[in-house]
Amino acid sequence: MRNKIIVIIASLILGFSIMAGGYGSWQHKLIIKGNINFKAPPPPTTNKPSSENSNSGNNTSDNGDSSTQN
Repeated sequence: MRNKIIVIIASLILGFSIMAGGYGSWQHKLIIKGNINFKAPPPPTTNKPSSENSNSGNNTSDNGDSSTQN
């Protein structure tokens, strides 16, 4: 069981080192021809209730009158 763990850890280390070395030695230039347009990302949206709707779904209007209307 211990030998299997050692082999797995050694394989992971070797794999990461090969991948890092491959990316580090890549020296090709990237040439983009044409026009590139960059757009700013949209602002993040928030789902916070506004101060006008702070009564949490209570559909009654509070006009100071405590009597019920029929």
